[in-house]
Amino acid sequence: MVTAVTLALALAFEPSEVQVMQRPPKPPEQPILTSFLIWRVVLVSLVIGGAALAMFLRYRDTVAIETARSITVNTIVCGQIFYLLSTRFFERSSISLDGILGNRKVLLMIGVLAFLQAIFTYWEPGQRLFGTGPVELRQWLWIGLAGLAVFGVVELEKAVFRWRRR
Repeated sequence: MVTAVTLALALAFEPSEVQVMQRPPKPPEQPILTSFLIWRVVLVSLVIGGAALAMFLRYRDTVAIETARSITVNTIVCGQIFYLLSTRFFERSSISLDGILGNRKVLLMIGVLAFLQAIFTYWEPGQRLFGTGPVELRQWLWIGLAGLAVFGVVELEKAVFRWRRR
């Protein structure tokens, strides 16, 4: 719920893409969820869900179950953050300073989400409430790589989409 609110709020302040007015309007009979958008939802869900499951399976027997839960949830959140960064532009690549740093409100909401995740992960009352445990730096590196994988998959998919439209 926290990720939905913070990241969606960040998108509410996202400026339009440069060439958005050059695109033809969608036909009125076209559904909001096109086959392409359904494909994107399935792809990203599989990548984020697969990364979270892989992280849980990797750590469930080597750390306390509470820490494995924290790693899993933080992998999902990190994947969603990187997905937000990759979808700032629908067709254009987000691999640029403008794509990553171009909207301060996105960065602010990522900071708010990181603070809330720190409470979830490290604050003792939060740990008791959610059944979570602390995450070590090396585990954060793996979580970050999982998020980066989401970014890479979506950027690759956008590149293929651009290539096919030529």
